Amino acid sequence: MSFIRSLVLTACMMGIVSSVLNMISPVGKMKKHLVSLIGIAVLVSIISGFSTDGFRLTLREIDLSSEIDHKINNTSSDVSEIFLEEAEDRFDEYFIDLLNKNDISGAKVNTNLQLNDENELDIVEVMVAVADISQVSHAEKIISDEIGGEYVRVGLIEDNEASMVGE
Repeated sequence: MSFIRSLVLTACMMGIVSSVLNMISPVGKMKKHLVSLIGIAVLVSIISGFSTDGFRLTLREIDLSSEIDHKINNTSSDVSEIFLEEAEDRFDEYFIDLLNKNDISGAKVNTNLQLNDENELDIVEVMVAVADISQVSHAEKIISDEIGGEYVRVGLIEDNEASMVGE
């Protein structure tokens, strides 16, 4: 690791020196030659780091396993969240279509899902908001028959907000 440290330190120092020389350099043809010389000096200083100690870098010196595990866990949870959002949207569309086919139009549906231990979708709750109070029990029966029951809440749409009956 001291090799990498010395290499980075040399590159930083050469970068600083070349920046200072670039700022104070003359304008015109002389500047082009000076920039070329500075570039060659930086290149030589970087290459000399490899040639003096030899370049030996093995994977044993670099331990990225904890960082990789962290990224895998974050990626997995991000993918799960995206999958759940997409599945909830599709369930919402399905239930709206089902209600429309049964003459309940203008309903709003919000489905809450979760992934179980086997990575299968479980319905946590289906909230339905209908425009007419006479459609509440019919909408509840349609959705309950479709998913099997106790996870359905049906309410009224009031001022673009869903208020659940019985709350």
